[in-house]
Amino acid sequence: MKIENITIDVLQVPVEDAYIAAGRTVDANWHVVARIRTSDGAEGFGYIVKLGAQLVHPITQAARELGESLIGMNVLETEAAWQKMTAAGKWVGPGGLLHWAIAPLDIAMWDAAGKIQGQPLYRLLGGFRDHVPAYASDRLWYSLSYDELAASARNHAAAGYKAIKLRLGKEIGPSAQAERAAVARDAAGTGVAGLASLAAELDIPVTGGENLYTLTQFRQTLEARAVDIAILDLFRVGGITPWRKIAALAESHRIQISGHVAPEFHVHLLAAAPNGQILEYMPRSTAILQDMPEPVDGVLTAPDRPGHGLSLDEKAYARCRVG
Repeated sequence: MKIENITIDVLQVPVEDAYIAAGRTVDANWHVVARIRTSDGAEGFGYIVKLGAQLVHPITQAARELGESLIGMNVLETEAAWQKMTAAGKWVGPGGLLHWAIAPLDIAMWDAAGKIQGQPLYRLLGGFRDHVPAYASDRLWYSLSYDELAASARNHAAAGYKAIKLRLGKEIGPSAQAERAAVARDAAGTGVAGLASLAAELDIPVTGGENLYTLTQFRQTLEARAVDIAILDLFRVGGITPWRKIAALAESHRIQISGHVAPEFHVHLLAAAPNGQILEYMPRSTAILQDMPEPVDGVLTAPDRPGHGLSLDEKAYARCRVG
């Protein structure tokens, strides 16, 4: 069970239709993939996804250097490995680029650990349930025309989603933004009543946290009662090992949690957490996987295969690999 070999690859995965997010055009999802093999033949993989090429190569180099420090360690000792990597990167951490470099390695270790023990991650992490409600997030960008937005919202509603994530901000002024929201609401139908209930109650739950990196940042946010629902980004926090600590911290404050993108991983984590409320279904890695899980009637079920239950499409992987 000792780690024998680690490889780190960079993949440029084209998107089907380019879109604008955070003011920039997204035409590819950049992946940094860690693949781990142990002395007894167990293998695991993990990755992070960025929307642009900026700093992908420094993250890759950092992951390679950190991976070298894990050779010879027991792959089941995820906590020891995480602490070793954070100690090695203390001059550039905590958080930031260091966590992005640690995350694919940490996820890969947990995947291998699940395979060795013959258990899916959600059960290895506690097994509270095996499924999580999901809201639709893809193809709802503010760069879409009203007709495109309406078609997308209508399709999501037809697929069984009870909620969608709508981006606003392209239009100038609240009235134009309200019109965009109305277009999506009308297209989705009366079954998606979030906007109506918000307008009636004028008591808007505050969500946040997807841009936080450390346990300390989450503790300060939770102690200040700054959010009603905490959103955890698996890549920013540095992988599964710290994610579960943040989830437990939120539970101690009686705060529900959600996961930011990466539904194929977050379904396991949120299913294992008693305070896991809902996940964002934003699949960015379908093209390099053989078996991206998909929601049924707005509910995503975790694969019951050992580890995270995903497998790489090696031919697609080779086509997308750029470093």
